[in-house]
Amino acid sequence: MGRWFAVLVCIAVSACAPFPDPVEVPQHGATHAPVVKLDPETGRKYVEISVLIYNVWGLPWPLKANSLDSMQKIGEILGEMRAAGTEPDIVLLQEAFTMKSQPILELSGYPNIVGGPRRDDPSAKLSKEEAPDFIEGRSFWKGEKLGKWLNSGLAILSNFPIEESSTRPFRQRACAGFDCMSNKGMLLAAIRIPGVPEPIEIFDTHMNSNDASGVPPERSKVAHNLQADEIQDYLSAEINDDRRALIAGGDFNTRGDRGRLEYLTGNDHSPIVRFYCTQSEDRCDIRMSFDGDEPWLDTQDLQAFFPGNRIDIRPIAIEALFDEPVDGKMLSDHDAYLVEYRVTWDPADF
Repeated sequence: MGRWFAVLVCIAVSACAPFPDPVEVPQHGATHAPVVKLDPETGRKYVEISVLIYNVWGLPWPLKANSLDSMQKIGEILGEMRAAGTEPDIVLLQEAFTMKSQPILELSGYPNIVGGPRRDDPSAKLSKEEAPDFIEGRSFWKGEKLGKWLNSGLAILSNFPIEESSTRPFRQRACAGFDCMSNKGMLLAAIRIPGVPEPIEIFDTHMNSNDASGVPPERSKVAHNLQADEIQDYLSAEINDDRRALIAGGDFNTRGDRGRLEYLTGNDHSPIVRFYCTQSEDRCDIRMSFDGDEPWLDTQDLQAFFPGNRIDIRPIAIEALFDEPVDGKMLSDHDAYLVEYRVTWDPADF
C-alpha cells in the first residue's frame, strides 16, 4: 500500500495545477479570415476550415506517458505549420492532463483556448437505482473509489473567436477502472468563423477506455454506454432549438468494438467522417491509408459532423498527422487526425 500511496501523491502533485488556465469567454482573437466563396450553380456561399484531433498522451509522472520534449516538439511543429500557413484552424486535444502539455499551447500560437472539466469540478452521482450491480461492483484497487486525481485532459484551440463554451464532467460512478481517477467529460465551444453568419459548435470528449481501464470488458462497456447516454443528453440540452452545425471529435475508445460504436451512434454511422468519406470515391480527398474495410472501427479517434438548420457542413478531405517518428520516436501513442470541412449557407436565410 505504501508504494501505491507514493505513486498517487506523485500524480496529485503533478496534476494539481489547472490546465489550461481558466479563461473567460467570449474570446475575440482571430489570426485570419477564411475566403468566402460563391457557388455560381447553387447561389450558396461557403468557406473551408480544418479541424485536428490529437490525444497527446499527457499522463503525469510516474505513469508511462509522453515526455516534455515530445510535448515541446508537438508545439514546435504546429508553430512551424502556422508560419507556413498550413496549421489546422481548430485543434481538439485529449489527455492534456498536466502542465507538461503547456508547450503545445505556447508554441502553437492559437489565440483562443478553452479547457474541459477540471479535477475538482462537481458532477451528479450515478444513482444506485439506475445501475445497482455496476455500482456494487466498484473496486478500490482499480481506482474506482479513490476520487478524481486528474482533470479531463480536454482542450480546444482555435484560430477563430470562441463566443461561448460549456463543460460537464461525466457523472460520478459512471466510469470503470482507472479511468475513474480522471474527471473525464465533455467540452463544447461555439466558434465564430469570420464571414459565416452564425457560429458552429465544436465538441470534444474522451470516453472510458477498455483494456487500459484495468477491469473486465463487460464492466468498461457499461461505463462507456452510460457516458454515451450523457453525451446525447448534454448535446440535446446545450444545442439551442435553432440548431447550429456541429463537429464532434475526440478519443471515443471504440476501436475494434462494434457494440460500443453502435450504442454510441444508435447504429447510424453516416455522420462519422471516416464512414462518410469511404462510401463514395468522389466525396473526400483521402490522404491516409486504412488497415481494413471499416476504417471507422480501426481507431479510437473519430470526428463526426451534423449539419444545422441553416448552415450545412461536409468533410472534403481527411489526413493523418504526427504519424511518423520524430528523432526516432513517436510523439504520442496516438496519431493526430485532420479533417477539412466545407461550411455552406444560403444568404437568403440570413
